[in-house]
Amino acid sequence: MSLIVRITVRLAVVALIALAGTILWMLHATDARLQRGAEISVDRLERHWMYRPGLGSLGVTSSELLSGWTARASGSVVLPGVCIVVSTPTDPDSSLCNARDGLGGTVPAWFATLFERFAAPREAVVREVVFRGHRLGTIRASVDTQAATEQAWQQVSLVAGAAAGMAAGMCLLAWLAVAHALRPVGGIVRALRDLEDGADGPGATAARLPASGTAEFDDIARAFNDLAARLEHTTEERGRLTRRLFAVQEEERRMLARELHDEFG
Repeated sequence: MSLIVRITVRLAVVALIALAGTILWMLHATDARLQRGAEISVDRLERHWMYRPGLGSLGVTSSELLSGWTARASGSVVLPGVCIVVSTPTDPDSSLCNARDGLGGTVPAWFATLFERFAAPREAVVREVVFRGHRLGTIRASVDTQAATEQAWQQVSLVAGAAAGMAAGMCLLAWLAVAHALRPVGGIVRALRDLEDGADGPGATAARLPASGTAEFDDIARAFNDLAARLEHTTEERGRLTRRLFAVQEEERRMLARELHDEFG
């Protein structure tokens, strides 16, 4: 595997790990936000109940209490994703849900399973409403599972899509940047091949690598140029010694020839 591919793959893996961590954090954050919304909804309902006209008549039913709040359940009283159950001593439980905002779309089954597995455990918020020492009733708020899953999917799908696009762009830019940074490698390899293929030829050690502007490759270029210079000097010395050896051998042959001629003479 080439260095460019290896670096790009590692960047992609890091981006996927970061994306997975972000998604898990968003799942917990969405669940915590909805849980907080349940607490806020209980506080609002309690205030509306306490300030309701005719509160002195303790025989009011839970359905009468909720009838005036239904129109405001879209946000002013009961927050999206929260279900309210009101109980009074004179009336059984009456419920009011603002459970779905319709913005999350169809949630895949795998995401619903993932959300249920990694979301924080939800607990219902229970509040006893007491006015002037009289117990008026109980408010119970809980997070709707389907609404929580839809809201989480809405946020995760948007963030995941944007993050995936950014990760793809980052990998592409990293590929181009690394390819540009490693461009001097081709010249280094060619110079080494030329030095290997033509080690005995004329001018074989005259190759030099230019500076590339990158500190690491400039160090390699200086080391290569020093090696080539020493090799060139060694080659020149070897050539001089070879020529000197040939001259000495020729001189010895001439001396031997003269001695043989004189002996035969």
